[in-house]
Amino acid sequence: LSGQRAAHGERAWALKRGWTDTAFQGGAEANRVQLQAFEDELVGRLRGAVTRELGALGGASGDAPNSSEAALSGGERSLVRLMEPLAAQGGLVTDDVRAAVFDDPEVLGSSLDIVGAYLKNYEVDKASAVIDSILPACRRRGGVWLLKF
Repeated sequence: LSGQRAAHGERAWALKRGWTDTAFQGGAEANRVQLQAFEDELVGRLRGAVTRELGALGGASGDAPNSSEAALSGGERSLVRLMEPLAAQGGLVTDDVRAAVFDDPEVLGSSLDIVGAYLKNYEVDKASAVIDSILPACRRRGGVWLLKF
């Protein structure tokens, strides 16, 4: 039964569309504020996934950057940058940890959702940066994750 709940929960995250379905009719400034709120929520989910993953490995956790703007401010940056300060604090965030964090259903579903929100606001570079970060996890998972991608 718990396996069925987990599968249902993962499917719900895969189908998450709340941010993509936002109307974004408040004008450029209001839309920017709304996107920032979505980014902040995604940063919180990334931090939680990093903390869970490091805890599972018995590692210590550090603080991720305080602003999602630092992590998602253009095409040359990606979600991986959120974890760089942790890596600098003793090399705790390895490629395996990064892969596990991006494979987390909450992070992956929210990342797919924010791509749609970015595209609706012509933030193509930000959408591309997120896609570059999550594509390997979508390919590994396959199924609905890859279809939504």
